[in-house]
Amino acid sequence: MNSYSTLESEISQESNLKECNDDINTYNLRNDDVNKIKKELENSVTIRDNKSTYTKKTYFYYNDAVIFAKSTLENPSSSIEELKSAYNKLIASKNNLVKLSPNINEEKQDEIKNLEKAIEECKLTKKGAEVYSRKCAIYF
Repeated sequence: MNSYSTLESEISQESNLKECNDDINTYNLRNDDVNKIKKELENSVTIRDNKSTYTKKTYFYYNDAVIFAKSTLENPSSSIEELKSAYNKLIASKNNLVKLSPNINEEKQDEIKNLEKAIEECKLTKKGAEVYSRKCAIYF
């Protein structure tokens, strides 16, 4: 074999080695993202079992992120960027969960009482306006 052929062969092998290393690095990055999502999905069971302790709106977004993460994970052609996006959405929605106040019933009862009072005041105002308009009608 001449030196040119040897050099050409070494360059080809080096190129193949670089491609293999790139593939291994991509696999490792993807595998890391997959494992992070799997771990969060395992942790989601506790949150999902206690969903009644969170506001409906924030739990809805969290559940949506869980579904999105599962579907991204189950798709073998999901890119690293898609996996990262699913993971980030899952973490963000988990961090944005809002727990319901333990005294929510008392707060709701107070709110109901205030609304009932406002309704009664409106009814009285309406009756007063009707009486006033009848008196005005007499004079005109």
